Amino acid sequence: MVGFSAGGHLVFATATGFDKRTYKAVDDVDKLSCRPDFGIMAYSGYLKAKDKDELAAGLRVPKDTPPLFLVHGGADLISDPAHSVVRNLR
Repeated sequence: MVGFSAGGHLVFATATGFDKRTYKAVDDVDKLSCRPDFGIMAYSGYLKAKDKDELAAGLRVPKDTPPLFLVHGGADLISDPAHSVVRNLR
């Protein structure tokens, strides 16, 4: 998966929330894993808690989270680069 800006946040949500279905299985396809093999998050936002060096409330990183590559421009005026350098992801 690849996502830019808010799409980067959606990559994170998908890569870390694959184990929680939001609907009942309708057929056999719904029983397959929806865990992506990897994710690329470019200029992501909404990951860092306000005024804290930790993930925003409600975000988690389960043990089976696929590899994620985060990239951010240092002078990004829209999405603070701090969202790509949050500590203690695990």
